[in-house]
Amino acid sequence: MGYTNYWTYKKPFTNNEWDLVKKEYEYIKEILGSIVIDQTEKNNEIFFNGNPTNDQDHETFVLRKDFTTKKPQYEGDNIAWDFCKTAEKPYDLAVWYLLSFVKNNTKALKEISRDR
Repeated sequence: MGYTNYWTYKKPFTNNEWDLVKKEYEYIKEILGSIVIDQTEKNNEIFFNGNPTNDQDHETFVLRKDFTTKKPQYEGDNIAWDFCKTAEKPYDLAVWYLLSFVKNNTKALKEISRDR
């Protein structure tokens, strides 16, 4: 199955919280530019994966400004709960750092955890 990070949303991000998170994500890309490959297409989402060079990518990390816009995949799906399998590849540090930043600096996440 692989090494995984988990998080549960408590509420959608406010505009101010989202701006703060996006600024921190810009910092992550600046520092870890060779490790993190940005795949973000919309202003209300953050998408990134590891660099596919030398097989350093795995699952794409997705953080949504408003998780309630996510479509359930099956009946009873808890759309507030999410995860990203990173297989402990180098971009895992960016995933965990961003989740920790969000948890400590916004009220949007209820909990975060990882296979450690």
